[in-house]
Amino acid sequence: MKKLSLIIVLSIFLLTSCNSKTNDDITNRDTNNNNKVLTGEEIGDKGKIKDINSNNQYKVKKYKSYENNDGIFKVILFIEDMVYTPKKHIDIFSTVEYVGDSEEITIWHGTPYFNYTIFDGEDYYNKGMTLDVLKCTVLKKGEIYTIPFVKSGGWSNDDKDAKYWKSYYKDKELKLPTGEYELAAYCDFRLSEDDLSYENKVEIVFEVE
Repeated sequence: MKKLSLIIVLSIFLLTSCNSKTNDDITNRDTNNNNKVLTGEEIGDKGKIKDINSNNQYKVKKYKSYENNDGIFKVILFIEDMVYTPKKHIDIFSTVEYVGDSEEITIWHGTPYFNYTIFDGEDYYNKGMTLDVLKCTVLKKGEIYTIPFVKSGGWSNDDKDAKYWKSYYKDKELKLPTGEYELAAYCDFRLSEDDLSYENKVEIVFEVE
């Protein structure tokens, strides 16, 4: 039987009651989804985003943005606007905003509640893995939650490319080989405990030269 090496770069916390997201929660770094709340002014215009680096210093980057708004949630995918090459880290994150009729909404989900996949037609460079434990979280209308890209996936020790995948997932930066990639950013939750999964997804294709 093949041995499966699995890496899920996620912090896992099992909660028995609904979590309500507040500005204080997010300022201290949300342990469930590593999110923070942004205001419209912080997001700015023309794709320029104020981003916090490891030293908590603000810097401005230029991003391309892609949006899907279904009247319940507005999802925007941001990818750094640059020429992508195998040696350059690709900065990706998304924002999720509840835009429905109520003042807040409860979502039901595993961990995390938002995911990414990256596929080159043959291999997944991100699989969007989720811990299948049902939790609920309350999201406030008008608050914008940011979800940074974090690698999640796995490989078989018998895979001829096992050494590459081990190195790839060990590196927290996203550096991809030359090729064309399909990137999907999507909500991975339900709108009630008994509903099927809610679908809200942004998909793009980009090229690494």
